[in-house]
Amino acid sequence: MNKEVVQALLLSLVLMGCSQEKTEELAHNSEVSLSDHSESISKGSAQIDSATYSESESSGTLTTPKIYTESEKEAISKEFLDWASYRAEIGGMVVSDYLLGHGAAGYGDWYANTVNGEIQIQNIGQGVPGYDHFPIHVIGGVVFYTSNQAFYGYDERPNSEGIAAGFHRLADLNMPITRYLLGDDGIVYELGGTNPDLFSFSGGYGLYADDGTKVGGDSHYIFTVSEDNDAQEKFKEILLKFRE
Repeated sequence: MNKEVVQALLLSLVLMGCSQEKTEELAHNSEVSLSDHSESISKGSAQIDSATYSESESSGTLTTPKIYTESEKEAISKEFLDWASYRAEIGGMVVSDYLLGHGAAGYGDWYANTVNGEIQIQNIGQGVPGYDHFPIHVIGGVVFYTSNQAFYGYDERPNSEGIAAGFHRLADLNMPITRYLLGDDGIVYELGGTNPDLFSFSGGYGLYADDGTKVGGDSHYIFTVSEDNDAQEKFKEILLKFRE
């Protein structure tokens, strides 16, 4: 068994919590265009009611969406990052919490398409189209990838990289990079693959211009509801602490 196969198996075990096998279909659906949206939903990324969870999925229940304070978002993100860092380390990978880097001086909001609608990636206050436009807002998130150097766990290098560099100088470009977005609807959304676009800091996202149009048209990537059950359960466990 060669090195690439071993690394690919490790990636699958880490991101699925060592609890289930991923199929080739998931790999195919990790990068999905808007034209394939309905097909991807029917193949396993079925749309979830973003306001509720059934008790069979969690020991606790999240009902109505909540608006989280910045301090709450930081605490939630930190706890999820700590959990993700351990998983990355034991799986021979690295993880970053650097979700977006850009140098644009404008009022347009960054967003991502999900199977449940657009999620706002960055809220700049008086942005366009603004907080109320989005059905989902990001609390935080992480990015898993294989380092091009021999170290594992949390990777702080992206925080000091130049905007244009992205993850290209840090990651093994032959291995998938996977983003987890933590939505304020209580769901972990996922997008992964080896497309070179995904290795930029804004990979998988779209941007609104100051006039409310979308720069370069709509983003053709779709974040699916992650099939990483351990990640979903951990996120719900963390959120429940802020519902008490």
